Amino acid sequence: MTKHAPEHFSVAFKFDVNKPSRKSDRITLRLILPGMFLGFILAALGAYEWIMRNYYNTSTSLIEKFPINKNTLNESFMNPTVFDAIIFLIGVGIVTSLFFSYVKYKKIIFDGKNFEVITRPVFGKKRSFKEPLKKYAGVLLRIEFFQYGFINRNKYIIELSHKNPEKSVPLYISMRAKNIRHIWKEYAKKLNMPAIVETEEGLKSTDVEDLDKPLIELVKEKKIKPKSNEKKPLPKAVAYTKKKDKTIIKAREIVWDAYNVIAWAVIAYIAFLA
Repeated sequence: MTKHAPEHFSVAFKFDVNKPSRKSDRITLRLILPGMFLGFILAALGAYEWIMRNYYNTSTSLIEKFPINKNTLNESFMNPTVFDAIIFLIGVGIVTSLFFSYVKYKKIIFDGKNFEVITRPVFGKKRSFKEPLKKYAGVLLRIEFFQYGFINRNKYIIELSHKNPEKSVPLYISMRAKNIRHIWKEYAKKLNMPAIVETEEGLKSTDVEDLDKPLIELVKEKKIKPKSNEKKPLPKAVAYTKKKDKTIIKAREIVWDAYNVIAWAVIAYIAFLA
């Protein structure tokens, strides 16, 4: 059974729990704007080609402007109007999807004892809930694979874990692993809650007083039971390669998003011209 993970939108997020605070969790504009610009270029290109071909009886095709052999008749395998429409619709779709991804967000409010989260979806009314801090299980550290077009990174997430994943609250999100364990422990200490990490056997928690103890001491106190199974097969979606100086783990599956569509559309267009 696959566990449902809460959805967080940011790639760089830091919540201050030392005082009453409020902060919005939403995708950053520096990821949205380049994609929207490229999507707009595709839509404008499709519209321009269609207008020039149908209203001015001309074409901007590079093949027609710079033929390799003037005696050769170039004939498209696809109706030019259909191709223009496809390029235009892809561009509009990219711009629309990226705009919708920016519209949705979570507004998180903390008064020192209670968390209030207001979620704005793309469509429909805003949803909200209020939950006291004492009802959370602890501070969870997890790693989420993040693919956004050409960006393939791990997203390191520290969140307040709740038995209902929809009520989990993000505390820290970054695409850099630097000091992530130290930051995770600091949040647990500040909130005086157990530090939780995901394992194959489920969630494992460490009490605040044990956070700074070395692993060997925790093993001696029987608070950690070492257990591994090297013969267990890897998931089909994971590729594993071991070299002399490093081990490489890759995802076999491609996660499709707006940037992937842009890349393949540009490649297809260049191939079509060629």
